[in-house]
Amino acid sequence: MTTTSTRSTFDQQLASIRDHVARMGSLVDQAIDHASAAFAGHNSAVAQNIIDDDQHINDIRYQIEQEVNACMALQQPMAHDLRSLLSAFIIANELERMGDYAEGIARTVLRYPKEVTGDIPNEIADMSQFVRQMLGDAMDAYIHENVEKAQITARMDDRMDSLYRQMFKDVVEKMSRSEIPAERGTYLMWAGHNLERMGDRVTNICERVMFTKTGIAHGLNPKPDHKEPPV
Repeated sequence: MTTTSTRSTFDQQLASIRDHVARMGSLVDQAIDHASAAFAGHNSAVAQNIIDDDQHINDIRYQIEQEVNACMALQQPMAHDLRSLLSAFIIANELERMGDYAEGIARTVLRYPKEVTGDIPNEIADMSQFVRQMLGDAMDAYIHENVEKAQITARMDDRMDSLYRQMFKDVVEKMSRSEIPAERGTYLMWAGHNLERMGDRVTNICERVMFTKTGIAHGLNPKPDHKEPPV
């Protein structure tokens, strides 16, 4: 096989991997949208669909992993090519985790009775819309290897954190004044936490975009470490 044909084969394989990553991003965006709607309306049917559809997101992640492994083994890429494959693998894992967070919100809907929910804080809807914007921008940055857009998108996570802190503070204060029961407060904070963590995952995707293009790997929007409860 000639060098030209080998390069063409690699480019085709990489394009296929990128297409699958983009498809995965689209499905995750859809899951977030549906999870937000299910949460706002306490819609058990939509929530169950999100849970069922999460397997499709997982399947694409496994497919990307297999394609990346095969490409690395057969093509033995170097430099930018190698970084592209490594980043695709990591981004797929970040997207899969975001899908898990959306599924976690859906399971919250099924876990709590409708009478527990009450009014949903505006911050929940704002966080959902904002993280979808972040995800869309991050995926665009990934496809075009746009470092500047990745950096701008990562900084947007500060807004996600601010919304979450405000929501958390308001809910805790209302619980302390017995304006809402603890069960409802937990319901709201659980959804808010999952959305906030999605923002962190988008930031990780942006870091991979920078790594792919420049070879530099560092945190774009560092914050203190915190543990993740199961979704």
